[in-house]
Amino acid sequence: MFVGHYGVSFAVKRVDRTIPVWVLFLAVQFLDVLWAPCILLGIEKVRITPGITASNPLDLYYMPYTHSLVAALLWSCAGGFVYQFVARPPRRQANTLVGFAVFSHWILDSWSIGPTSPSTTIPRRSAWGFGTLPRSPLAWRPLCSSEGSGSASVGVWPARSGRCYSGS
Repeated sequence: MFVGHYGVSFAVKRVDRTIPVWVLFLAVQFLDVLWAPCILLGIEKVRITPGITASNPLDLYYMPYTHSLVAALLWSCAGGFVYQFVARPPRRQANTLVGFAVFSHWILDSWSIGPTSPSTTIPRRSAWGFGTLPRSPLAWRPLCSSEGSGSASVGVWPARSGRCYSGS
């Protein structure tokens, strides 16, 4: 799942080359960066349920402060504002793109993980997701999950950016 999030970084980098790749890598993982301390502090909840998905046994049953739709929108705005005021980018669209990179995490998670992405901070009342990761056949999994975007961009970005080396 992590590789797919980085695919968005490469796509955004193609749109605006002034944004450092490390900023985009942090932006697309920002919700998970916030999620880890929230789990450790007991603010959000996770449990191990073997067989819940094909990829891992984590049941992400309560994460309204990092992975809900409302929280993702708020964190996206915060990410864009922080980038605007700290980095002072030359182009105004850069902060919007950083905010989009943060929000893309929620989009990809809701596409691939399944009904664990709450739309509000109310637990389990409005959780939704497409769940292509646990249901898709093995052959289609890279295309249906967020790994597909990462796999494609890892090959496309270096070739399109002129950073492909022939080894000579």
